[in-house]
Amino acid sequence: MTLTRQEKEVLLEEYVEQVQNSSAVIFVGYSGLTVGDAEVLRRALRPTNGKFRVIRNALFDLALQRINLPVPSFDGTQAAIFCPEEVAPVAKALADFMKKSETLTLHAGIMDGRLLDEAEVGALALLPTKDAARSQLIATIEGPLTNIVRLVQAPLREIAQVLQAHAEQSAEAA
Repeated sequence: MTLTRQEKEVLLEEYVEQVQNSSAVIFVGYSGLTVGDAEVLRRALRPTNGKFRVIRNALFDLALQRINLPVPSFDGTQAAIFCPEEVAPVAKALADFMKKSETLTLHAGIMDGRLLDEAEVGALALLPTKDAARSQLIATIEGPLTNIVRLVQAPLREIAQVLQAHAEQSAEAA
């Protein structure tokens, strides 16, 4: 489908806005992806707020150049998956979909202004979510703090037990 110059400008601005509002963008080749499969992927991404969008390579490259981001090089049909919030849940949903459907090929990604290769994007799926990472951090901090509290309380508890025993002996002697 041929686009007019005005339509291309609108599309270019949409790309720029979507990239700027994303913490990461993942690029996949979608050759052989059916409309039904694309809809299944979109549904899988919906809870993570990830957005799957088929892109026009040349226009998307211009959008990346316009906002001074690295431009990945690939051939063929491409789609972008935008991660407006957390990257890990989107990457996990994509990895789960790719296990079931062999129509997508992972190509690259952009995160924090840096171009990521296929392996780095794949590693994002292994990261915990922010909530899980916070829980792990709190558990790591909480363990030693609990031990410190026990150590501080132990001598006080022992003193209290000695005083209690002494009071009981005094009460029995009287």
